[in-house]
Amino acid sequence: MTVDMITSATGFVEVSATPENRIFYSIDGPLDGSRPILLFSNSLAASTHLWDESVEIFKSGYTIVRYDARFHGKSPLSSDPNFDYVAGHTMEELADDVLKLLDHLHIQQARAIIGLSIGAAVGLIFGAKYPERVQRVLVVGTRATSNPDSNAAHATRIKYGYANGSHALGQQSIARWFDADWAAAHPDRIAHAEEVYCKQSIEGYEASIAALRVLNLFPYAEDIGRRSDGNRFVFVAGELDGTVPRESRELAEKTGSEVVVIPGSGHISNIQLPDEFHDVVRRALVF
Repeated sequence: MTVDMITSATGFVEVSATPENRIFYSIDGPLDGSRPILLFSNSLAASTHLWDESVEIFKSGYTIVRYDARFHGKSPLSSDPNFDYVAGHTMEELADDVLKLLDHLHIQQARAIIGLSIGAAVGLIFGAKYPERVQRVLVVGTRATSNPDSNAAHATRIKYGYANGSHALGQQSIARWFDADWAAAHPDRIAHAEEVYCKQSIEGYEASIAALRVLNLFPYAEDIGRRSDGNRFVFVAGELDGTVPRESRELAEKTGSEVVVIPGSGHISNIQLPDEFHDVVRRALVF
């Protein structure tokens, strides 16, 4: 594939050779240096369709790169039939997958990474490890650490998914994120959420839960703070997203970064309140 003049393309990049694991990516816009790059990183169990509306909003001024995390969306399951999805992968591996994607596409530096939930944690780790490769990181809706309650909830959801299938697991998540009154008033947005979250392999879900089970972003936040690099990071949280606003502030205290709380929003801000979410992104891109 020639990447210099791409205006719209999809492909795969190998992120692990033994066993062979590949991730799917899509590009909207040229890669010839004429536009800055925005890279979007998905939440758990999501596909690149999570960002369809964001592509429409930003594609006139930016080149948009999206990707499906390991074993998510169009990223295939492992080539090794004996791959241990229970052990899964680590957050560091997921962050390094972003580096491999940028290298594959010959992108020396992205203007911003916008990540949601586990994708936000990936963005934070990537921005801490490879500061020269991204100018700004929007850390949207991530927990700072795992805890016994969240780990127990994830274990229950994995069992439910294997027993009832991907569609049922996705609907369970959607019902948890969007209350019944909001869902009834926004059937088009619920349909979009179902397209994003109801087609995920349970193996991929379980593999990423393995990374979340030992999540601890404080060492990365402290490293960012020691380097006085916090101005590159913006923490974003939905007001109604449980402990995430508090944990975002705790991380931002370590990094020395701005925190933006979106009033009235839960976990999936870009679907629930897209105008407000995109306004946050626009403001963060002005620096």
